[in-house]
Amino acid sequence: MKEKTLLVVALFFALNFQVHSLDTGTGADGACTEATLNAGQRTYNCTSLTIGAGGEADFSAVGGAALIIKVQNDVFINGVFNLNGGNGGAGNAGPTTTTGGNGGAGGAKGGDNTCGAPCTGSSGVGTGGGGTGTAGVSQIGGISGGSGGAGGSFGVIGGNGGQGTEDLGGAGTPAAVVASAIYGNANNFETTFFSGSSGGSGGGGDNNGTLYAAGAGGGSGGNLRIIAGGDINVNANITANGGSGGAGNTHSAGGGGGSGGAIWLQSAGQIVIAGGANITATGGSGGAAAGNGGAGGAGGAGLTRLGDSDGSFNNLGNVSPAPTTKTITISSGTSDLGVQNFNSDISCAIRGEENFKLPHLITFLLGFSFIFLLGRMRAN
Repeated sequence: MKEKTLLVVALFFALNFQVHSLDTGTGADGACTEATLNAGQRTYNCTSLTIGAGGEADFSAVGGAALIIKVQNDVFINGVFNLNGGNGGAGNAGPTTTTGGNGGAGGAKGGDNTCGAPCTGSSGVGTGGGGTGTAGVSQIGGISGGSGGAGGSFGVIGGNGGQGTEDLGGAGTPAAVVASAIYGNANNFETTFFSGSSGGSGGGGDNNGTLYAAGAGGGSGGNLRIIAGGDINVNANITANGGSGGAGNTHSAGGGGGSGGAIWLQSAGQIVIAGGANITATGGSGGAAAGNGGAGGAGGAGLTRLGDSDGSFNNLGNVSPAPTTKTITISSGTSDLGVQNFNSDISCAIRGEENFKLPHLITFLLGFSFIFLLGRMRAN
């Protein structure tokens, strides 16, 4: 009977005694600066984070997985934090290839344009990747312009690519390329921290047999998540903007711009954005048309989310697009926090366990009462 009683009590506490807390990591990477972050690593466990520690130095991260930085104490962004997508290559006389821009960390590369016969392109990468423009093919010895690549979509739909034209009354290039639908939701970042999508290449141009490569697509902005046990002080720009589509050449079309990326900041203290500082995940512009070619579509905006201890941000700067905001609380299972089982091996990196609020006190009293009643029943 005694062993069964102890087992029931242990199961009761295992199922009910939980603490909601931010995972601020182990601190194994020590005090992090732009000098200690490197191009290849994508997850960090810092005791503190200062970008611009030695002046106004910047930090950039291109390609690979999303960048996730867990910080036990305060964060200071004093230099530009850059996860922008790269610009697509500009069109030129064929036969050549123009290359799509690289994505920021976690982002997608833009579509290329390969100039053979005709100059064909590739679509952008990602759920909302922009479609590629169709190459112009001269039918009656004149000029045929390619259609522009569509912009990448994410939190906002990208722009359509423009239609090319014929100069001698031919059929012209196909209709404008329509951008893909939006996807992703900042409220669901815990389970789906999606990346943005890149722009599609424009279509090549044809001037009586002379071919022109089109502008390539812009890369999408990257994904950044910072989790801090202290305050997050943003004194310089944090950017995850999409790259611009490459411009057309002679009669080739412009490439589509990349979408913005995703920026997610969580602080157990306060998020403070200084005047003149910007947090942006905007789409890149579409590549300009040339001659009879069509223009590329602009990339759609990405997603931003901010969460701190009171949900009231000291924001003297600019956040674009407008952020989804959360209040980090301890007692709510639907807050901006994860859930961690309470045990005797608590790390100093776990924030929030000192806020032992009413729901946990009730759980404790219920458990105590449960033990007492079992004891009485056994005595009788």
